[in-house]
Amino acid sequence: MKKFLLILLLILFVGSIAVYWLFFSSITVKEELRLSVALGSVPSTIARQLKEAGLIRSERVFLLELKFLDKGADLKAGNYLFAADSSWSVLDLIDYLQSGQLAAEQWLLQVREGETIFEFKEQLAEQGIDLSDWDKMTLVGTWQERFTFLQGVPSANSLEGFLFPDTYYFEKQADLKKVLETLLTHFGEKTVELRQSAKSKNLDWYEVLRLASIVEWEVRTPANRALVADIFWRRYHDDYLLQSDATLNYLRDKSERIDSNTYKDLENESAYNTYKHIGLPPTPINSPGLGALTATVNPTANDDYYFVTSLAGNIYYAKTYDDHLLNVKKAKNDK
Repeated sequence: MKKFLLILLLILFVGSIAVYWLFFSSITVKEELRLSVALGSVPSTIARQLKEAGLIRSERVFLLELKFLDKGADLKAGNYLFAADSSWSVLDLIDYLQSGQLAAEQWLLQVREGETIFEFKEQLAEQGIDLSDWDKMTLVGTWQERFTFLQGVPSANSLEGFLFPDTYYFEKQADLKKVLETLLTHFGEKTVELRQSAKSKNLDWYEVLRLASIVEWEVRTPANRALVADIFWRRYHDDYLLQSDATLNYLRDKSERIDSNTYKDLENESAYNTYKHIGLPPTPINSPGLGALTATVNPTANDDYYFVTSLAGNIYYAKTYDDHLLNVKKAKNDK
């Protein structure tokens, strides 16, 4: 019995040391380190970043402590600076990551999925960025020699669609050229696998990008995006009107966008009116995220040719136009 108690005490002693070591002991940062936490990052993503940066010993322990303290929802996006020779325990890190710190010499740019280049411009103006060269710097032709994924795109087109949605941190002295260069470089890095996949399927990347931007505004869920992408691809290859309300919304300010266009709207002669002009719009209509891009490169094959989305967000699919008209009535009553 005494032997058992001794073993039990030894286990408890060793266990308490292990718990202390994991939860309360500190890790010293040898060199200055910066950690960027993007907007919308979940705790597991932040834990992985901390582990990769050498700031924690165990992702699981970090997440357990977050759960125990009920602090998971309190962690904030930011660009966190860890000074050289500073020491950090798990508890210290949790406290620090609630501050949403930005280095004094930095500013944050958030490009959201489905955001247009016009909304992007507004963000830069708010930061006081000099936009006097905007028209030239946002032309595809200005960057074609630098980025291969722009080759084949009309040089007079804007960079709409190529400003990859993500959170960025810039130094105060960053100018328009630096901002655009950073976003285009990131676009290349984030889409390289999808571009290779598109090439293997003989898909033109600029066509993918334009269609993905439509999918981005038309539907939200991954399964429906892949179905809708397949419908649009077949309409496109059949030289049939895409009939997307989203493309006409590109002509409107964000506050003026609508879910369904009127008959008068559908008479608009703009090349972005896919009710009147066969094919894709001349440019993407926003910055599509990876979800919409993935769905467009890897659509889910189906036999439907029409779809309509209700105000409640439900999507009704149909193979024939007559069935589609019935679905339109259903969608009107689905609020």
